Amino acid sequence: MDASPLETMATQVADFAKRKGFCLVKGLYDLNFTQQAEDLLASDPAAALARYRSHPATIAIATALAGPDFDSVGQDATNYKPDPAKLYRQWHNDAASWSQPDGTLLHMWRFAIYFRDYAANSGGLMIRPRSHLGEHTQPIALPSQPGDLVIWNHRTLHAAGAKVNGTPDAYPRNAIFFDIVPLGPNRDRFLEWIRTEGGNKGQKKSVAKAAT
Repeated sequence: MDASPLETMATQVADFAKRKGFCLVKGLYDLNFTQQAEDLLASDPAAALARYRSHPATIAIATALAGPDFDSVGQDATNYKPDPAKLYRQWHNDAASWSQPDGTLLHMWRFAIYFRDYAANSGGLMIRPRSHLGEHTQPIALPSQPGDLVIWNHRTLHAAGAKVNGTPDAYPRNAIFFDIVPLGPNRDRFLEWIRTEGGNKGQKKSVAKAAT
């Protein structure tokens, strides 16, 4: 059976992300869907998060990256008008120390939805391509806009464009983040890593099944 257009797109995104350590998927979510989700952030962030976790395009890309059985691990509190002074970070990765007992490095994925037009503002997230493979590369900007999906590997070096460029945004960042983790032993190791070392210490996490 031929792949559907959605499956073809998801495969192309996953192939790029695995090679480069990131992918900016332009216009994945329509603007009405995006606006409704942002409106929910103020009153029901869990519902806003659930809308993206269950979206067919999200599931298709997550499946292409992690296989048909995966969990979506997301923050209980999404970013809604956070304090900019506590928000922007310099170069870092999200799970440098996460590995199997034999030391084999594990590669999982963070999905981010930003509700601001960073093409016209700070330049958006900064990424060092292929740094998830240990390569030293020059940074590039991912000028995301509403409706886009930004994906990066947990080992990919990244930073807030506003921090790197010294140009803070004129308004707070509204955003949703969640991680895609295959079911199985590595999923359990990831959750234990969050509890004990944690890429973002102090942030509560929740786990929700995103696909069956």
